[in-house]
Amino acid sequence: RSKLTKFKLIGSFIVRKIVRRAFTGLELIFLFAGVSLPLVTIDEFWFFTSNFSILSLIFTLFQSGESILGALLVVFCVFIPFYKSFSRIISEERFEKIPLHKFAMIDMFLISFLIFGSKMSYFYEVRLEEGFYFLCAYLLMSYFSTILNYLQIKQTSSKKNL
Repeated sequence: RSKLTKFKLIGSFIVRKIVRRAFTGLELIFLFAGVSLPLVTIDEFWFFTSNFSILSLIFTLFQSGESILGALLVVFCVFIPFYKSFSRIISEERFEKIPLHKFAMIDMFLISFLIFGSKMSYFYEVRLEEGFYFLCAYLLMSYFSTILNYLQIKQTSSKKNL
């Protein structure tokens, strides 16, 4: 191969790596916003209104003595998503093989269950807040990053076989 071809390959590799890290950084910003901003607002009995974020829900669970449920939310809604994204930034190959994406939707499942309950009840109503939309944006970006990573690994392995 010529030096120019090698330079182009190295340049495109570096650009792809920078774009991937910037994309993952944006993903982390969306995740942080989704976890810390209000997720839903609940109107109960037409008089009481409360809103909560994932972080405020976790603190409330620990304060009320529901440590196991709080710990589960910390692990599945905070730790695993942040860890998965950070492992992509630092290119930690061994952790990318762990199927952490299977646990990424547990918070969305809980929110959908809450919304379904509100639709079936006359006693409370649920409104989605900005944290929910940031969390959705994070999930979409996370899946997109996972697909791009898979395609890059597949492309690299096919080039090695040639």
